[in-house]
Amino acid sequence: AIRAGIQRVSAVSSSYITLRTENEANACSCVVYDSGGGIFIKRNNEYFLVGVIKSSSNRYGPGGVGNRAYAVNLCTKAFRDQYIQHT
Repeated sequence: AIRAGIQRVSAVSSSYITLRTENEANACSCVVYDSGGGIFIKRNNEYFLVGVIKSSSNRYGPGGVGNRAYAVNLCTKAFRDQYIQHT
């Protein structure tokens, strides 16, 4: 099954992308066993694979749901500078 939702980028480095979950429509969280899953961004109606989920933290609630996720960054610096903006 495909799951899709929104997480906000809170930090980007050459190695990692840090995501955070907000209380908003279509929000999603990484949970235990999501490691290895893809992180995609949508730009100009195209999806780009930008990272691979490594872990989540600040766990709360049943099932180990986290409000932060960490992904291994697969992007070049030029791609990060042009397409990935953190808030």
